[in-house]
Amino acid sequence: MSANEEAYPAAERLSWSLSSDPAAFAAFYRCHIDQMMAFASRRCRSPHDVADVVQRTFLLAMTRSQTYDPVRGTPTMWLYGIAANEVRNQHRRARADSRLHDALSGRRHLEQDDIARLEQMIDSSRQRWRLSGAFEGLSDAEKDAFLLVHVEQCSPAEACRILGINPIALRARLSRARRRLRATLEAQAVSHPVPSTITTVP
Repeated sequence: MSANEEAYPAAERLSWSLSSDPAAFAAFYRCHIDQMMAFASRRCRSPHDVADVVQRTFLLAMTRSQTYDPVRGTPTMWLYGIAANEVRNQHRRARADSRLHDALSGRRHLEQDDIARLEQMIDSSRQRWRLSGAFEGLSDAEKDAFLLVHVEQCSPAEACRILGINPIALRARLSRARRRLRATLEAQAVSHPVPSTITTVP
């Protein structure tokens, strides 16, 4: 359990408090906003995309709080699952319609400071992993698996629940991701290779 989750009221209260208690939702938001911003920044291409994913994730968390099951994981893992679905939905919408006005419709207004901060988060995330083109070469499925296990530090079981896949599929995605990343980075003579180990999936 993270320090943020320790600061939040007991997990069993989540199923009713988010939709019925504004103060509880505000506390929940404060505890998890940084994690969700980082999660979206690693997967989205623009500040507006990040803002949309995070905004919709918390909206769905509030309206679907009754679906949270403490037995299946922490509130953070539950939020990761919602956010992962929102990222996939966003990518599907972007591929379905490339017209600019459709791509920009329905987005909330962002101040210039917000845009600059989100752009910095996106750039920082990419630079940290030194993956740029190599990372973009992964499929969405491979990228999600790699980020959840190696960056967000989810256990294999948690990653499987978030992605809705079995351990065999997770191992296959991680193996492909590591192989592709390593090959590309070696070709680019990058001095810091991608980690070659992964926690064993039961």
